[in-house]
Parts: sequence; C-alpha cells; structure tokens
Amino acid sequence: MSYVIAYAATAIVFFGLDYIWLSRVAAGFYRDRMGHLLLDQPNFAAAGMFYLFYVAGVVYFAVAPALSNGTATSALIAGALLGS
Repeated sequence: MSYVIAYAATAIVFFGLDYIWLSRVAAGFYRDRMGHLLLDQPNFAAAGMFYLFYVAGVVYFAVAPALSNGTATSALIAGALLGS
C-alpha cells in the first residue's frame, strides 16, 4: 500500500511541476527554438505512457529507497542517477 501512496504523491508533485514548466516557462522557449519539430497538437497517448512509466521509475529508484532507508540522501543520489 505504501507504494501506491508513494506513486500517487509522486505523480501529483511531478504533474504539478511539469504543468508549470510546460505551460508557463518552456512553452515560448520550445516554440522559439524547436517550433518546426513540434506537433500542432500534443500526442496525449504518448505523454500518458511516458508519465506512467517515468513516475514508476522515480518511485522505484528514488522514493522507495528513501522510504526503506529513511534518509533523504538515498533519494537524492538515486534520483540524480535517474536524472530526476
């Protein structure tokens, strides 16, 4: 049950931060530099699959070790290795 809670909490934080990044910060940045590569409409199925697997990876590699060890250092190291 703790993995379900960890997955849900990680997903909420990740979606919130990614929404802010994509809608507020990066929209103009990406459009200016890579506009010719971007689709007119996002591929939501591909994005959904990415988010499902990426959040699972964050939970497996960063959150779960931190929960089992009880230290933030293990989460930081594992998350850094994952690239989060």
